[in-house]
Amino acid sequence: MYLLHKRKHINIRLLAGTAALSASLLLVPLGSVAAQSADSVSSLKQQYASLQSQLNTKKSELQTATNKASVVKDEISLTQKQISLLQSQIQTADAQISSKEKEISDTQAKEQQDYNLLKNRLRAMYMAGDGSYLSVLLNSSSASDFLSRVSMVRAVSKHDTELIQNLKNDESKLKTARDSLSDAKQQLVDGQGTIAAKQDTLNDQLTLQNQAVASAQSGVSSLQEQTSLTDSQIQQIAAQQKAAQEKAAEEAAEAAKNAAKSNNSSSNTTDTTNATNTAKADTSTSTSADSSKSQSNAGSTSNNTTATANSTTQKSTSAPTKSSAASSSTTKSSANTSSKASASSSNTSAATSAAPSANASSIASYAESFVGSPYVWGAVGPTSFDCSGLTMYIYAHYGVSLPHSAAGQIGSGASVSKGALQPGDLVFFKVSGGSIDHVGIYIGGGQMVNAEKPGTGTIVDNINSGYWASKYAGACRPQ
Repeated sequence: MYLLHKRKHINIRLLAGTAALSASLLLVPLGSVAAQSADSVSSLKQQYASLQSQLNTKKSELQTATNKASVVKDEISLTQKQISLLQSQIQTADAQISSKEKEISDTQAKEQQDYNLLKNRLRAMYMAGDGSYLSVLLNSSSASDFLSRVSMVRAVSKHDTELIQNLKNDESKLKTARDSLSDAKQQLVDGQGTIAAKQDTLNDQLTLQNQAVASAQSGVSSLQEQTSLTDSQIQQIAAQQKAAQEKAAEEAAEAAKNAAKSNNSSSNTTDTTNATNTAKADTSTSTSADSSKSQSNAGSTSNNTTATANSTTQKSTSAPTKSSAASSSTTKSSANTSSKASASSSNTSAATSAAPSANASSIASYAESFVGSPYVWGAVGPTSFDCSGLTMYIYAHYGVSLPHSAAGQIGSGASVSKGALQPGDLVFFKVSGGSIDHVGIYIGGGQMVNAEKPGTGTIVDNINSGYWASKYAGACRPQ
């Protein structure tokens, strides 16, 4: 009867263990999904940071192109004003030239008029019978009349000469002024042509700058769209990760609740069985004592029978528990069996969780052998990895089991300060500035091996300078 109760108790514990194992197996895919989501978010956040950097660069280019276009526009505006001023000056020069040409024309007309007057006077003198100024002199009546006529002829001749000469001088001056104005006008026209050519050049430059501005604006718009899309993906994966974590937590709580119920039922059954066995043992002891007293004459026969019974009881108890200890009563044998079964279970559990030791330098060397492997999100080797997949694969090689997420791996061992880092330690980073989302394996000399991102793959990086220095978040030594 005891053996039947014992087997029932063992079966109940096996059922409870099976239920707990089933619950843990249900949680594994969710944990894997959450881990992969964490690595995906890490990769997307790195991509987001890269896009932000490119966007800032493109915005700077846009601002530079806009400023240059503004400078060219200002220069074009200035040259346009200069051209307008020159056109006004040319118009003024044209008006002055026209005025001078009119004055020349008037002077020439006056000169022609005086010339005609002189010619008419000479003709009149000829018609009157005076052949020349000589006849006028010869017709004088006296010496004084002669002198008078000489003075008159001289005065008339001088007046006519001066009149003609003055008109010629005026004409010469007017022509000189006109020529000067023409030269000035030509200079203005030449200046206008030079500025017009400069304006054409500036217009070409403005066209190029406007194209540069349009290209930069297009680049900014494209990067903004990519940045927005990446941010949306991060938010979506974060929401999925949160939902998966909540579901995992609910299922874990339900599994724990069911396991607790199974343990309570098993405990109650064990208590009942122990009480029954104890009562039976007391009854057996009392009967054995009474039988010994009443049958003292048949001692040898009774002793042989008792030895045989004890031997049978010992073999029955040893069979299910594989214990080598002999028992003088059924109660003692049951206690020893229960104790050794518990010890065996504890030893098995300890053997399962213990990780084989590995040399730190060998872990670092093994990690370096994967440098150059491509980055693939969710990959855990042997030819491609994501960040936590790489560390998970390397430590699995030495018998150490790590979760497939950077956030989960930081709790897989004792925390290590940055100054106490040794080859083989895991180093963690906050790429987004929030939670742990990147991990690598320290190889000494301030360097780590890590599966960085798509396109870069598995490389060696410095954790004390450059990009990773400001992202460092801690380290641990897996156990």
